[in-house]
Amino acid sequence: MGRFHGAVIGIGQFCAIVLVVFITAGSGAFGYLAFNAVKNTGGYTFPQVINYLHPGFVGMCLGAIVGFLVSMFFAATLFALVEIAKNTSERWFP
Repeated sequence: MGRFHGAVIGIGQFCAIVLVVFITAGSGAFGYLAFNAVKNTGGYTFPQVINYLHPGFVGMCLGAIVGFLVSMFFAATLFALVEIAKNTSERWFP
């Protein structure tokens, strides 16, 4: 694998990790806002189990978990493709 090709793949992997962090934070913020909006409508009550927790905190945690899982799926796909490219280039194009 050439130096330029390796550098592009390395930058892509770094950007994927940064994207995981930003998508997780953004999803947490969206969950916080969404659960606060539901709480402020007054037409919905939260179950008694989570009644002592702030609804925004629950929404932030759920949003961050979902955002993390979705972004990690895309990052894992990218990393798998990179490994396939490395193994293929090392074996067939020394």
